[in-house]
Amino acid sequence: MSYFTFNGIDSRDLGLIITKTPFRPSWAEKVEEINIPGRPEIIKNPNGTYLNESLTINAVISDCSKIPLIYSSLTGEGKLILSTAPDEYINCRVETLIPQGVALATAELPITFDCYPFAYAVEPTEVEISAGTGYTEVENTSSIYSAPIIAIEISPASATILKGDVNFDGKITADDASLVMAEYTRISGGLPGTFTPEQFEAADMDNDGVLSASDASEILRLYTELSSRDPTSPAQNVIINTNGADLIIGVPDAVITNGFTIYVDCSLYLIYYLDMEEKMVNIMNYSSLDLPLLHDGMNYMRYSGDNIAKVTVTINERWL
Repeated sequence: MSYFTFNGIDSRDLGLIITKTPFRPSWAEKVEEINIPGRPEIIKNPNGTYLNESLTINAVISDCSKIPLIYSSLTGEGKLILSTAPDEYINCRVETLIPQGVALATAELPITFDCYPFAYAVEPTEVEISAGTGYTEVENTSSIYSAPIIAIEISPASATILKGDVNFDGKITADDASLVMAEYTRISGGLPGTFTPEQFEAADMDNDGVLSASDASEILRLYTELSSRDPTSPAQNVIINTNGADLIIGVPDAVITNGFTIYVDCSLYLIYYLDMEEKMVNIMNYSSLDLPLLHDGMNYMRYSGDNIAKVTVTINERWL
């Protein structure tokens, strides 16, 4: 028996019996017809866009007590999965159903979905890509190009000693300079130092093996410089190369300090990370805007950059 799920709700749980096996629609590329004076034939030019397709599923209501649940469940937009294509989902919108009174009287319910292009993989393929000069093969088994999501996991800077961050709070502030100056005064007065070896390494800005007022001054200068910078401005770049084309992504200080993950969502044409409060921070302004698309068949990807733990591409296969 055929069935479907819409937004995770199974038609069988709604008491619906499908009377005719449904198959997902297919989408054709829209074609523009161009008339050129003096030429008898019409030029047909595919324009790269696809129109929505309609899918109607005819069902019988086996349990009339579930009609309120049916009508509350089959409304609005969502993901449709057909039992005839369980590995694919379609983004769609449910057209207005017939009145509940009519459905109650006839026990029949036609359900029409306005289906957006295309059919997508329920479980898209994920591939970890490599760094350096060697490419990783990324196969797109779709019938059309796909818009992947690339996740770039950054190793937090706290994993190493940050010069100037004497109290190890992940940032350089005037407090760090004050700590160094107090430690320098203590040592200069003949008292034993209180810094741990890690604190001493962070405080010794010129790496001469001793603490001095110049170390405190350098920390204060660095603090002043960093304070004047936009905290979202890039501190370094990550380069994602896809089939020979580079995408350059500016990585902000906040990402490096906290080890956030950068997401490149090529379907939404967006590059962002989630901050400590899980709020999206858009960093498109600090990146080149040619986001990669994966053509059907084999693609080749690699990355370069510092402080990167892992780069994963989710292919997001889709079919016409």
